[in-house]
Amino acid sequence: MGVLGRLRGIRVPDSPGTGRPVARRGTFVAAAGAVLVVDALMLVTGPDFGALAVVAAVLLAGPVLLAWYRPMAGWAAMVVVQVLLGGMGIVLGSP
Repeated sequence: MGVLGRLRGIRVPDSPGTGRPVARRGTFVAAAGAVLVVDALMLVTGPDFGALAVVAAVLLAGPVLLAWYRPMAGWAAMVVVQVLLGGMGIVLGSP
């Protein structure tokens, strides 16, 4: 198994004795909610995305929730979403 295969399996460490992840889920839910609201407002007010702004905001907030349990998978998903939405912004913004 290569480096990427090992990184893919990284999880948030468990708290000793409880078996629950050290990082609290509520923190990630609050962060994802903040990302959703801020990005939706930012994208709705811009001229490019229009009705797709809410979908784009959901795509941006989703990896934050994934990062609670699988941080590397969440990071990889965020990179993919950023590239996808960057390309969409260029296509939608071009005359």
